[in-house]
Amino acid sequence: MKTIITSRSRINNLFKPWFQRVRYHSQQQKIIFIFGCQRSGTTLLTHVFDQLPYSCVFGEYSPLSSEDPERLRLNQLDTVKLAIESSPAPLIVCKPLVESQRALEIMEYFEDAQAIWLYRDYRDVASSNLKKFGPDEGARDNIKPVCDPDYAISSSRTWLSENVSTESQKLIEQYYHPEMNPADAATLFWYLRNEHFFSQKLNTHNRVYLFNYDQFVNQPSEMLESLFRQMNLPFTLPSHIYRDIHNESIRKGNTLELSPKVSSLADGMLEKLLADTHNAC
Repeated sequence: MKTIITSRSRINNLFKPWFQRVRYHSQQQKIIFIFGCQRSGTTLLTHVFDQLPYSCVFGEYSPLSSEDPERLRLNQLDTVKLAIESSPAPLIVCKPLVESQRALEIMEYFEDAQAIWLYRDYRDVASSNLKKFGPDEGARDNIKPVCDPDYAISSSRTWLSENVSTESQKLIEQYYHPEMNPADAATLFWYLRNEHFFSQKLNTHNRVYLFNYDQFVNQPSEMLESLFRQMNLPFTLPSHIYRDIHNESIRKGNTLELSPKVSSLADGMLEKLLADTHNAC
């Protein structure tokens, strides 16, 4: 699937800007930000948006982050705005996941923008992080900055501890140690990232939409149609898009060995997210 997606993306990058300048040069821009925890299916969702003829997608590594040495943190918002306005696309989709703790600030700056907060079962996210990045980079190192300010000095780490509440900091300090169970650490990272959804009161924000990954891959047509309707977008997707969406990655984290306290904590957060998703429907 990755080869197919990459090939299509290259074609899009060459053809779409030219087409958009001709077809949509006078249309007003719409901006959508995608926030949430890493490994939650955001790449798949941006791929869906990238198939739209009227879209321009800025991923995690994009010109919007050109001034950051790690090419992750967004540039100054004034600079981001200029880059977005230079695109001929009527729909701009940005995925600055490392700025999820600043989602409210970004939404206040871009007054007409909308946002999607994508979440996924913590077991599958933790499992995916551990498989891709290992026990340190994929788990322990992601929560260490919350307890160790000196470790968070570099630009590549500051986002991990930025805007973390005092309550969450004390919580992480109870669990963290350098040799802790990596599955617990990866789960606590998932908890921290999704806690930002509630600490910023995004659950009451009328331009932010909560989107569940499991429901998305199990019922792609229904979920995308509902999302597009809520965001006032025409629901016209090429038929081949559904071939790229599958549910094979669901429940791969069920075998993770978690401590009862961490599992209970994550269950509580997942229940809050699911409740808010249900209430928004």
